[in-house]
Formats: sequence, structure tokens, C-alpha cells
Amino acid sequence: MKPGPVSMLDRVKQLSTETLDKYLETRDANAAAIPAELAEYIDWINIAANFSRDNFDRRSVAIQLQEHIEKVLGKPMSINRAQRIVDDSIALLHTDCHITAVEWNALYADRMDQLAELNKSTNNMREARRCTESALRYHVAASDNSVDPALTDFKHQLISPDVKMERMGGRELTAGEIKGMLEQYGLTDKEGQRILDEAMLELGIVEDVEFEEVSEETK
Repeated sequence: MKPGPVSMLDRVKQLSTETLDKYLETRDANAAAIPAELAEYIDWINIAANFSRDNFDRRSVAIQLQEHIEKVLGKPMSINRAQRIVDDSIALLHTDCHITAVEWNALYADRMDQLAELNKSTNNMREARRCTESALRYHVAASDNSVDPALTDFKHQLISPDVKMERMGGRELTAGEIKGMLEQYGLTDKEGQRILDEAMLELGIVEDVEFEEVSEETK
């Protein structure tokens, strides 16, 4: 089975960086040693890429490209072919893309901010609000992605149940101190006693016992 024809985009991709740079600098197909039809296609892709800088709508860019080629360059161009050229310019731009998620989010956050300001200048506050909300989402996403996930991972901490408060920089409260704290909040009734009993049980505190000295006569 014979391989299908190589597309113009694939032919552009096969060019070395040096060859492509040389043509873009000189605009001379002979000097760059590339076919004339390939040089022409590179010109069209470059024009489409320039139109895309200020217009994010692919269909609109295709219409601009079609009108430019027909009116300025004097060559017929169907809208479908113009659309393929726009798509090729996007595909070529993102070949071997190394842009991170943080950078993409930051880029589109800036674009949404610009669109918001543009809509404000035309008093289109509804669209300006939508752009501002989108910008906020992109800014937050860029901020979230910039944090190393390893820093937010849950880390298991093993603490022995036998560890005393003194080793953790504190001290154990006495039953009297706990009672005093409850009294400050007015919890001296049954509810206060219940909380006291639970706290002492949890902390393993034995309630202070007042011993009465026994005289020799009572023995």
C-alpha cells in the first residue's frame, strides 16, 4: 500500500530550523533551497499566526486570511482552505510545546483581563464581568498549579499514646484547675460536672482528695 501524499504542514515540519529561519529572514525560496509552493504556504501560515495574535476566534481569523490573500495578494482562496491554513498555523505553533499548565493559565488570565478592560471601554459590563470571572479562575488555577503538590500531601505523624504533655511542651492540668475553668464559664451545675468528668477521664487525672489529719485521741 502506497503512503498517502505528504501534507503541506508535514513538509514545513520536516524543514530544519536553520532553513525555516533563513527563509523567514530573506523571503527568498531559492536562497533557502525550498520549493516556491512551500515558501508560499509558509507565508500564509505566518500571516494567519499574526492575525491570531489579536483575534482568538478561528473562524474570524480564517475570514481575515481569505480576504487578505484575495485582495492583497490577488489569489483566490476558499474559506475552507483558509480555515485549514489557520489550523495548520496553530498546530505548527504548538509542535513540541513545553509550556506548563501554570504558564497557560497565567497567559489566559492576562487575556481575560484584557478582554474585561476592552468590554468596560465599550460599556458592556455584562461581558466584562464574565471575562473578569474567567480571569479569576485562570489566576487561581495558575496559583494552585505553582505549588509543589508534594508540599500539600498529607504526612502521617505517629504519636505514641504514652507521650506525656511535658514532652510536647505543655503540662497536665489538675482537677482543681479544670474546675476553675468551668466556673469561669458558669458551668458549675450537672453539665459542668459532666464535662469535668469527661475531661478527667480523657486526661487520666485523679481528682484531688483532701485528707483530714487524724489525732492520736481518735485512734
